[in-house]
Amino acid sequence: MAAECGSFSSAARELNTEVSAVSRAVREVEDDLGVGLFERLPRGARLTDTGRSYVSSARDVLNRYERASLDARRAAAGQVLHLALGLVWSPLSTPVALLGPFATDFPAIAVEIIKGANDGLADWLRSGRLDVAIAATDPPY
Repeated sequence: MAAECGSFSSAARELNTEVSAVSRAVREVEDDLGVGLFERLPRGARLTDTGRSYVSSARDVLNRYERASLDARRAAAGQVLHLALGLVWSPLSTPVALLGPFATDFPAIAVEIIKGANDGLADWLRSGRLDVAIAATDPPY
């Protein structure tokens, strides 16, 4: 919170606590890490380069924790999401480049890749075996 607010006193107001409690909590984290995260200034505090790196990593951990918690609640409610993706497969068309960003943005969706030929993919799409099919076509010229 202190990183977002720019000062321990603003963070204390936001958290409805004392400035000393925020300062103490930050100092405990710094002591545990063995590094300074904030530069204390006469008016406020400023993240150090180390602090910016730590805050970025900590946010990532918290976001992953929130996603994992949501995934667990969905799974408990029987709401595990699944996407069956049909692709025409060749050594030159790799789904990794396509799915890397998708997996990052939508980690709660389990993606199953089904490889096949154009005709088979169309049939599987019509039958409901696939949710999405990416097929090859001849160039229009």
